[in-house]
Amino acid sequence: MANKMQQKAMHYGLTINQVVERTEQIQEELDPMFRALKTALADDQIAEMAPVKFTETREVFTTRSEEYQELCARLAKGTAPARLMGNHKLLVAAYQDFADGCQKMAASLHEDQTVDQTAFAAAEAQQDDATERMSKYLQRITALV
Repeated sequence: MANKMQQKAMHYGLTINQVVERTEQIQEELDPMFRALKTALADDQIAEMAPVKFTETREVFTTRSEEYQELCARLAKGTAPARLMGNHKLLVAAYQDFADGCQKMAASLHEDQTVDQTAFAAAEAQQDDATERMSKYLQRITALV
């Protein structure tokens, strides 16, 4: 029978695994839409995108960014063992930056089928930076477990 500290560590590990797994699933879903947007932006073809496709992309980005916020809240509520607390807090902060970047990207897609390209690029950079930090903190947590 695992003691309370082992149970806490196991529960924390499960929470992290579930959040990471769902995040990866969402990213796989969003990637084709993101690539289509990036290509249309690079080719100055946003206005030529099918309106249904653009609207669907906007709605899915918005919905999934809300889900990222929920996942971040779930991660923040996770009770990390004491030796992981510092990295846990850094991981939560990085995930929050990631989720916020996703919301900013969704907000850069306007109903009139235009894109605030400055905001889109800044959101992409924010997500990239946050993803690197999340990876680093996850590696540290894994090494300490």
